[in-house]
Amino acid sequence: MGNKIASDGPLSEGNKVLKRLVENKVVVRTLSSLVLIPIILYVLYNGGLLYILSVMAISILALLEWVKIIHNKQMTLFNRVEWYIFGLLYSSLFIWTMCFLRSNVYGTQLVLWLCIMVWSTDIAAYFGGITFRGPKLMPKISASKTWSGSISGVVVAMMLGIFFQNFLHAALSIGLAYSVSLCLLVSVVAQIGDLLESAFKRHFGVKNSGRFVPGHGGILDRIDSLCLAALFLAAILYYLELRT
Repeated sequence: MGNKIASDGPLSEGNKVLKRLVENKVVVRTLSSLVLIPIILYVLYNGGLLYILSVMAISILALLEWVKIIHNKQMTLFNRVEWYIFGLLYSSLFIWTMCFLRSNVYGTQLVLWLCIMVWSTDIAAYFGGITFRGPKLMPKISASKTWSGSISGVVVAMMLGIFFQNFLHAALSIGLAYSVSLCLLVSVVAQIGDLLESAFKRHFGVKNSGRFVPGHGGILDRIDSLCLAALFLAAILYYLELRT
């Protein structure tokens, strides 16, 4: 009896969390991130042609994954062309929004802030979901996403948004209250982008868009949140520029 009680205690819960971390290839995901993030920051900081070509390369790779996913499913020629066009628009939109944001006078800070919001949302949602579990967010679209993970993502993004508020203020000239509100909205929009890509993959019967990034899946799996969040932020920036 004593052993059973002990096994159901905090240590057992810790072991369960550790097991879930191992099953989800956390080590591989972490190592991939440690390699990619410095490269991304270097490209972002330098900007110019290197930045544009890098964004275009990511977009082309994402489009190739999109085409491969569609190619493996039986459908009419008309529907296939529709999906191809949608994929082309999706990848083109990613190029325009990322380049538009970087072209701002404070583009480096703006894109860096956006990446911090998207990455923190994704990481916090991932670990929050593994740790707290609970009810599924949208089980028909994604079997792994939970409400606890989603809320964790928003909370952490808002906390970091306060810490990096100067990045956003420099580009948009908005106060702390508006910055925190924008953090919340960007975090939510990023998660919607993730869910939309999950719905796309579920429709075509695939788990990951590819294997380009070890532990993370394909390029589409990495830019899904960023693409919609970048569009949202670009729309706000464009609106503010029109007013000035």
